[in-house]
Amino acid sequence: MIEVLLLLTALAGATYASYSDIKHGVIPNRLAFSLILLGLGSYIIYSLYLRDYSLLIEVFKSFALIFIIGYLFWLIGGWSAGDAKEFMFLAALVPRYPETLKNLFDPVIAPYPFSLTMLLNTFILIFPFIALYSILLTYPIVGLRGMMKPLLDYRNTARIALLLTAAYSVAGLANTRAAVIPVLILLVMIKHHRAQTAMAATLAVASALATGGHVTTAKAYVFSFILLTGIRFFIHQISLSLKKGLRREIQITELEEGMILGEEIYQEDGRIMRDRRIILEKLTEFLKTGGREKRKRNTILRGGAAGLTEKEIKKLQELVAEGKLEDKIVITRGIPFAPAILIGFTASIIAGDLLLYLRGAV
Repeated sequence: MIEVLLLLTALAGATYASYSDIKHGVIPNRLAFSLILLGLGSYIIYSLYLRDYSLLIEVFKSFALIFIIGYLFWLIGGWSAGDAKEFMFLAALVPRYPETLKNLFDPVIAPYPFSLTMLLNTFILIFPFIALYSILLTYPIVGLRGMMKPLLDYRNTARIALLLTAAYSVAGLANTRAAVIPVLILLVMIKHHRAQTAMAATLAVASALATGGHVTTAKAYVFSFILLTGIRFFIHQISLSLKKGLRREIQITELEEGMILGEEIYQEDGRIMRDRRIILEKLTEFLKTGGREKRKRNTILRGGAAGLTEKEIKKLQELVAEGKLEDKIVITRGIPFAPAILIGFTASIIAGDLLLYLRGAV
């Protein structure tokens, strides 16, 4: 019964978060933190009462997983801190699928934590809307070819799908999932793509012949190719939206409180500089350079999902008045993700894990 009550609380919290995100552009911290404490506290008391700590361990595993994923997505600019905290309170309130609802909805239950199911369902369901929104924003700017770049690069996607299929096939032959990662690492270590592709194809075919799983291997390859194509297209559209569609340049004197800064203002060698790269570009460069920067910079102002404060706007205007900064600035428009999270959560309760459902259909 307690699981159903907490689920209804989660549904009410997600509904209010959607309303607040659409109307005010923010998910209240008071709402998120209160529901996180309610969920964790309730399960601690419930576990102590039953003297069964298996559920409590499941709660903290689910919450820790979504905390790490949420923080990483917030770090790369995928969503705001409020969106991450909404997933956290949902994970705290509904760490697993309620047993009493299984006979009512007959959902597809995944072997991984339920919080990951909620996250994946949200991405699957929001993908068509984000893609369409991105197309409408960026098509006039980059054209059809620019938008379809991941689809045109199908050879690279096919190669990566073959690597995944080979690793999956070898793991099936060895009868252990633990073999997937080592096989992938060994294949990736082959620098020449032709040799890499030949080795992956040999492993996949040999494993299929040894196990007799020709159809399973073929399905795994098709599924991997479709999934990778979708992921690459989605990331590309998000990147285009962040770089082109959601950004516009205005005068600093036109700034209003709450606007989201789309660039970093910093000081280097006594000069005021700008960095207009999106977070994905910064992360890519960070990984390429190993975190080494040629010069140290003194950050004056960096964009954040919370938006600019009156004090920060005044600071920028002072720099303009002093002639240290040109009277222009890039701002970004935010996307309310809370309604998508509510839809993903509802779908998780009614249908279960959509990714497993899609894999079964393929």
